[in-house]
Amino acid sequence: AEVAIWGLVGELWDFTDDIVIAISDASKVRCAQLLGSSLPEQARHSSEKSLLMGVTASVAMSILLGFLQSTIPRWLTNDNTLQRLLGDMIPLLGLAVSTLSFGSICWSILCAQGRSHLATAVTGFGSLAIALPLACFSNFWFNFNLQGLIASLIIGYASSGFVNAILMLTSDWSNISERVRKRT
Repeated sequence: AEVAIWGLVGELWDFTDDIVIAISDASKVRCAQLLGSSLPEQARHSSEKSLLMGVTASVAMSILLGFLQSTIPRWLTNDNTLQRLLGDMIPLLGLAVSTLSFGSICWSILCAQGRSHLATAVTGFGSLAIALPLACFSNFWFNFNLQGLIASLIIGYASSGFVNAILMLTSDWSNISERVRKRT
């Protein structure tokens, strides 16, 4: 049952996260174009607007998940056990979507700045040094099962998203724009 629920939760996660991914991809293209056009202040402003749009969209998706918490499991399966397990996962999924969108958009903007190596290293560290050990402890030591795994992913990705947000928000946009222009 847990394997089936993990697959269903993964599909729901992908569905709800697709809107944020679309916003982050659009912001990546827009910021890169503005940085390459020597408009660093407009790139900074565009990145901040993208953050606002992404977080707003993800919170709206989380609220929608909350309203449909009892309905979504019935749409996806007829099995009562699977419906109950999936219903228990939906609040954590809503929390994940609303908290992780900020870091995801910051990662995209760092990539647009040409600092993808830094953003990827931070995200990799969050996955390997935070999420993975927490998942092992929660599953094997505390026996939290799926709730522990999802909570571990949320904590790991939120930590790396926080660091990526600090890196993005403290960026020297003028200097980055000059480096982007020199590369092109």
